[in-house]
Amino acid sequence: MASNFQVIVVGLGIAGAVSAILLERAGIDYVVLERAPQLRRNGTAISLNAQTLRLFEQLGLLDQLLAKAMPLRQIVFFRQKKMTSKNKKSNNNNNNNSNNNNNNLQRLTAIPLDQLEHRHGYPSILLSHADLMETLLAAIPPDRIHWNKRVLDVTEYRACVAVKTQDSTIYDGQIVLGADGAYSAVRHHMFRHLKKRGRFVPDSDFEGRRVRLEMSVAAGTAEHLDRWMYKSLRESTVDMMAIVGDDGPHMAWLLPLKGERICWLVGTKQREIQKARNDHAFRLSEWELRADRSMYDQARDLKLPIAGTLGDLIDRSNSQDIVQVMVDEKCFKTWFSDRMVLIGDGATQAILDAVCLVNLLHQMPKTTNREIHRIFSTYYDQRYPVVQSALQSSNMIAGLAAKTGKVANMARKIASTLIPQAAMTYALDRLMVHRPIASFLPPPPARGKVLPRTQTSMV
Repeated sequence: MASNFQVIVVGLGIAGAVSAILLERAGIDYVVLERAPQLRRNGTAISLNAQTLRLFEQLGLLDQLLAKAMPLRQIVFFRQKKMTSKNKKSNNNNNNNSNNNNNNLQRLTAIPLDQLEHRHGYPSILLSHADLMETLLAAIPPDRIHWNKRVLDVTEYRACVAVKTQDSTIYDGQIVLGADGAYSAVRHHMFRHLKKRGRFVPDSDFEGRRVRLEMSVAAGTAEHLDRWMYKSLRESTVDMMAIVGDDGPHMAWLLPLKGERICWLVGTKQREIQKARNDHAFRLSEWELRADRSMYDQARDLKLPIAGTLGDLIDRSNSQDIVQVMVDEKCFKTWFSDRMVLIGDGATQAILDAVCLVNLLHQMPKTTNREIHRIFSTYYDQRYPVVQSALQSSNMIAGLAAKTGKVANMARKIASTLIPQAAMTYALDRLMVHRPIASFLPPPPARGKVLPRTQTSMV
């Protein structure tokens, strides 16, 4: 049986959920197709800041998010020094004292974030992925979400597009919005249609090419922790911590959460890996429910700056919620075809993609191929340079934490001692000035010393 909608959203992660909320508020007919039978819990956490919190205030969700989040004070980078006979002996002597477990950790540098609320109107916050998704789903009418709908085929016609799911249901619409990850089903079918029609797609956009997967990351959340053992659980603001070790390929991130919880992430560096095609490639694009235990168990002995070892946190985590993903940070060059358009899969940039695209769709006078192409082209022109810049910044910060060797240590030393605070503030101001909102809703109050940039998502 076929159902007709204006916009068919494929995927109900952060990108799909925010897109659905915006489409609902814009009065645009839509449906969300999610292949999972229900919301899948995972042990990851999310960092949000003024770039997205201004939109959430406009949508009436800010207070709910702040109630579930911890304000972020700074990002601190640590190095676990290579174990020598001398510091091994020192660690053994202090083995019974948890406060001395971090004797071989060297603090490298920190990125202060506690002035962001004064400058940009909103704090940086940490909250669990589950808490964020719970808040977003509550803002979407339940009948708009169709669960257990795995997309088998997407076919573009002259005046519409049809999506077929595994239960043989066909959804007809004007536009398909792919929010199902970097290596998505929508992207796969979009490339197939472009190739069939002789359209150019860069080789770098195809899933089967050989790419450098920077690392495999497992994540979980330790719960019911002792507030007196972990000082960060007793504080009103928290530090995000990154630890890189000299002795092995592992690095870790710690994200203290509200409710006596700490989210942990373990990254294992990879060599060149041949990506698989089709279904396997789709699986690599998102957090999986079952992580490879052998991968994160190898990092159990990693000393933590807060107390104890990573193994202590792993043991207090629900194994069913520990998830894994292969990290391949890249920016695809092909974002749309005739009636299919894609949204990124990173939290902040995906939200910014969604608000830009829905603003443009709200202003679209009719759904002719020409109008849709104009809207999609404007969306690409506005978002692609921003996403590229954000990816470069993300890679720079990740490099500070994950790379080893003399060059990496020198880069961290430069970042910690030679870059003045004013330069860091300037860089953050340039990033946070981009705080877009829905153009079809009343704006939130003006906040912060540094005002947001005038929006350009207008036709």
